[in-house]
Amino acid sequence: LAALADDADANPNNELNTSVVLNGTNLETTDAGGTIITPLATLVDDADPNPNNELNTSVVLNGTNLETTDAGGTIITPLSSLVNDADANATNELQDLQLTGNTLSLTNDATTVDLTPIITIKPITITTTDITLGATNYTVILNSGGSFTSGVTVPLAAGNQGRIYVIRNNSGGPVNITASGGDTISQTTLNSGQALWLQSDGVTDWYRIN
Repeated sequence: LAALADDADANPNNELNTSVVLNGTNLETTDAGGTIITPLATLVDDADPNPNNELNTSVVLNGTNLETTDAGGTIITPLSSLVNDADANATNELQDLQLTGNTLSLTNDATTVDLTPIITIKPITITTTDITLGATNYTVILNSGGSFTSGVTVPLAAGNQGRIYVIRNNSGGPVNITASGGDTISQTTLNSGQALWLQSDGVTDWYRIN
């Protein structure tokens, strides 16, 4: 097959292109045999050789029409179908937001939202005697003028996960802090002038968090 590989001059290099250059609008390809020039001007000439007359000069929303303007004029694209919600009523999607007590509601919507868990004002209880805390207590002020024996008793941690009590002792003496049902509590005595924040883990423990 040697005869098939011999191109009559047995030179492996003289068929190689040595450069390919774009010179203006001409593509010049050079090898050992010379340079071939290929005109490319027709590819960049858009019939008027003006580089600016294809530029958009403005794009404007006029009412419900999109108006696009260039040197050739203005093209108007209607967009009214995009804003027509089939009833052409501009007000029937509007709703009033209303808060009645702790209930949030919307007109034309029967669903309401109870905001009680997040906006209820935390109550303050002031006492001069022993107290067992419940769901309606939050801040408890122990004042002087009475007597404390068992002191403050917190409910079972179970069923009260995350519940917080703030206890302030202004009684003039120490007051016992007692857990219920065998639960444990981080602090069992609160001296006068001190405050104690307790939070339930929802299982068996009340933790001091201040």
